[in-house]
Amino acid sequence: MVREFTKVGIETEWGARLTVLREDASHYGDVLTSGVSWEHETRLLRRLTRAGAAVLDVGANYGYTASLFAHHVGRGGRVVSVEPEPVMAGLLERNMAANGHDNVDIVRAAAGSAPGRLELWRSATNLACHALNPGLVPAPVDSVTVPVTTLDDVCADHLTGRAPDLLKVDVEGWELEALKGARRVLEAARPDIWLEFWPDGLRVNGHRPVELLELLRAAGYDLTGHDLVTGEEVPAAGEAAIDYCDAASEALRAEGRTDLYGIVYLLARHPGRPGR
Repeated sequence: MVREFTKVGIETEWGARLTVLREDASHYGDVLTSGVSWEHETRLLRRLTRAGAAVLDVGANYGYTASLFAHHVGRGGRVVSVEPEPVMAGLLERNMAANGHDNVDIVRAAAGSAPGRLELWRSATNLACHALNPGLVPAPVDSVTVPVTTLDDVCADHLTGRAPDLLKVDVEGWELEALKGARRVLEAARPDIWLEFWPDGLRVNGHRPVELLELLRAAGYDLTGHDLVTGEEVPAAGEAAIDYCDAASEALRAEGRTDLYGIVYLLARHPGRPGR
């Protein structure tokens, strides 16, 4: 049984008031003190989001990025936020309603390569860090069965008549499975893609990290990497992003930090996208 968590309020730089769980603060950067969760990611996502855009927010958590997207796409835009964990999905719904973000649709499901159901594992200490593999969850305490959908189906159901402009994916080492379920979207819409690239997490889920890079490149995407903490651009040619993350993980382990890993954000952009 997941224990009780403490709800606290924050105000973002765009004026939204969001409820978060105090115990999850370490997962959100400086959000409790500054209202900004991972400053460099926030800045880059803001640059990628234009008025009137359609955005898929996969791994929406309590709604920080959903609110960011909702604010910047405006009334003429649309955000579809995908979140499987019941407590987080409840916070997401609460935060969107409290801020009048009626341009956000919420899908209570995990994103995968095919529809179905899976066990989602939850932490006793940090509910934000839930995953489909208990090996990726700090102090796993229980699991809940959640529906699985594909991003192709999400687009068909929630973005009828329009194509996504931006796809953000942060699903704790499950990114490859999520992208496998978005092949039609990648081929037809060629959205910009912003995703967390965590080689250690991919390996725990039985994937080779290079498979994710190969999938994106085979779809025609160019990749750039950005350091999780500093936001600085990092090498992404070939397998350089994997090497960068592995070196960071090794350095952290040498320091005794077994709770941290080498992660970069990948920005994938298609040169053939209309208007580019």
